[in-house]
Amino acid sequence: MGRKPIPPGIKVCKLPESVKKPASAQFPQKPLNYWERPAYKHLAFLKRVAEQAGNAAEIQRVANLMQQAMNGKLPSDLAEKLSSDYKEHRKEVSVKESERRREQRMEEKKGGKIGVNVSKLTQRIWNPQTSLENVIAAFEALPRQDKERLVQNISPFLKRRLGAYLKKKGYMA
Repeated sequence: MGRKPIPPGIKVCKLPESVKKPASAQFPQKPLNYWERPAYKHLAFLKRVAEQAGNAAEIQRVANLMQQAMNGKLPSDLAEKLSSDYKEHRKEVSVKESERRREQRMEEKKGGKIGVNVSKLTQRIWNPQTSLENVIAAFEALPRQDKERLVQNISPFLKRRLGAYLKKKGYMA
């Protein structure tokens, strides 16, 4: 598809040359400082690991590489490898962190059944038009704490309706 031809009688304005340039040409990207580059960040990580392990030779080797990176004399192939290693490491850390958060959420939900909408169940229990079988099913689906709370605050209506069931299950004396 090409451009549509301009109808006759319409005046076309010429744009200044600066507007025709792409945004990247108008505003060149500022070069990163050495400490912002992924290769240097990975070297700093490797140095921390070596310090924790107490490996003096590795600390000295990584310190020399860091000095080369600060001076801008780090070989490009090594810088690319360190950058890719840094990205892989960050990805691993991100995956581990998301797994940890997911497990923490699962532990928080262990108190009751997962996916139970307590408000909908209590609405169904308190609705006078709901059948007795559905009220009992909704009551059974409630978590233990909510069942106990409901039995403590039971109304005369629900006491008449569920009295035999609650006595049979041992919720009421």
